[in-house]
Amino acid sequence: MNKKYKISLIMATLGREIEVRNFIESLLVQNYKNYELIIVDQNDGDFIKKISDEYRGKMDIVYIYSEKKGLSLSRNLGLKHVSGDIIAFPDDDCEYSQGMLERIIDKFENENIDIVTFKSIDKISEADSNNKWESTTQEVSIFNIFKTSISYTIFIKVKNIKDISFDEKLGVGAYFGSAEESDMLSNLLSKSYKSKYYPNIFAYHPIKIEVSDRYFEYALGMGAFVKKEVFYRKNYKYFFKGFQYIFIRPIGGLILSLLKFRIKSAKRYKGIFLGRLLGFIKY
Repeated sequence: MNKKYKISLIMATLGREIEVRNFIESLLVQNYKNYELIIVDQNDGDFIKKISDEYRGKMDIVYIYSEKKGLSLSRNLGLKHVSGDIIAFPDDDCEYSQGMLERIIDKFENENIDIVTFKSIDKISEADSNNKWESTTQEVSIFNIFKTSISYTIFIKVKNIKDISFDEKLGVGAYFGSAEESDMLSNLLSKSYKSKYYPNIFAYHPIKIEVSDRYFEYALGMGAFVKKEVFYRKNYKYFFKGFQYIFIRPIGGLILSLLKFRIKSAKRYKGIFLGRLLGFIKY
């Protein structure tokens, strides 16, 4: 295994302690050791700093404290401190599977690609988590982006560090509360970065039981993403796909839920529709 690639892992963290420790432990057992962990701490208190200091002698750790809270903002702050050839953005509640980094590096070494993406599963049940993942290896495009990537399953080979950035109006902590990683990845694809998805590589992430009041925040981000894709990146071919996301899918889910007298589900789909529409209008 060629050790020429150094991986910079940028982890923005807020409100988690045990999970951060678990992620670090999953790094320590990786076969591939040429990496740095950049922790961007948004917490009040020093518990993350203490964890960072505890593991500093066991791995290359860069600790950064951010007074401002926001996922995209923190990741952009971390990007200013990278020294690696490959960049990734682990969540503060994910873990890496055994040998995962080695398999990713193998893809970069043996295939003509700039970005590797893969799936996530729940560590206990081994069921797919946080997505309806594609089952076959394939190139990543704007049309399959939501089934082939999520923030912590994206690894990017650095061509020009200025290409890699997050829209700070998107993501957790911002008004448009999601889709920041899809927006970042789409921007790279528009710059002719080649990306490939591998379903046989996986990270661990617990299956999220979404809180009802966050559906609306997430939906705002999706609506904003569609607007950026069609009107800012001028990808007019995406218009119908975006129309499906904003109108057809949530309205179809709303009607079906009402027909089956699933009131809670109907309220959820109503919130998703209104959020996506508002996100599209307001971005």
